[in-house]
Amino acid sequence: MWGLPLQADMQTVTGIVVDADSREKLDAVSLDLMKDGISEKKLSISSSAAFVIEHDFDEKSSYQLVFNKADYYKSEVDLSSALAGDQMPEQMTVSMSGAESTFIFWGSSLDRETGAPVSNALVTKINRMTGEQSKIQSNIDGRYSLSITAGYDYDVVVQNADHLKRFGRINYCNETLKGLEKYCFFGFNDVTLNEKGSISGASILMDQLELGKKFKVENIYYDSGKATIPKKVLPSLRKLLYTLIDNPKIIVELGSHADSRGSDESNLALSQRRADAAVDYVVSQGIDRKRIRSVGYGETQLANHCKNGVKCTSKQHEANRRTEFTIVGIDETKVAKK
Repeated sequence: MWGLPLQADMQTVTGIVVDADSREKLDAVSLDLMKDGISEKKLSISSSAAFVIEHDFDEKSSYQLVFNKADYYKSEVDLSSALAGDQMPEQMTVSMSGAESTFIFWGSSLDRETGAPVSNALVTKINRMTGEQSKIQSNIDGRYSLSITAGYDYDVVVQNADHLKRFGRINYCNETLKGLEKYCFFGFNDVTLNEKGSISGASILMDQLELGKKFKVENIYYDSGKATIPKKVLPSLRKLLYTLIDNPKIIVELGSHADSRGSDESNLALSQRRADAAVDYVVSQGIDRKRIRSVGYGETQLANHCKNGVKCTSKQHEANRRTEFTIVGIDETKVAKK
């Protein structure tokens, strides 16, 4: 006897619909779940509860949510990339606007040191509120364009085989396109607004992937005479962690430095313990120890003039109790994490 056909696993999509400017939940919104352009399910949404859709999504099909409300522009959310990449938020937030709310963000990818354009960089735009993703490549001049819609927050990821992956964020700030100051941009430089109401001058600076490249780990300053990592600076050390996660082919040295107070020998040992502590933290978060090594430099590479016998302030000494990482290897067998 033949068995029953296998059923696809049911998946649940839940969310709310809000006004793009006021952020208040909207009533009387109609929702269509579309499969390959054909309506599969219809819902009527109120402001009293989140909408919930349970469906056996087919990996070979494309799915969109289409929202309509009187006096508002239609809003569409493509579910395909969020479903395929397991990026669906626990509860999505869909914004609708009563006015034209989409503008074009023109950006460029540039090499941080030379200012030269980084062409053929893969630019991924991720809607943080719906999970929707889109990808585009920068042209020969490093330029690319993104469509940005009111009421949403976006992550922008730029990657190129010869550079470290970079991240930016665009937050619409729930305002209209009347002034640059009403937008929030993180990770971008030289953001300018043109006469057509589009962002035309935003650049993201990319660091060359090369042996010997040094990077300062911001604000990893240790208390005098101690190797314990202060909790307040863990977010900065996590930036190194994320750099290693997002760039799996790099191998780095984490170097720790001490100020000149105390003996040269004790400072050398102290800086080694500090470097070990930082590496232990990164390894505890899942990084292979083979990809990161610790070196204590003591007071052999001071950042300022505060050497033995020179009177300096506590702040000046603090600048020498720093941590840096250097790219010491590139494993070309590894592919960039998507």
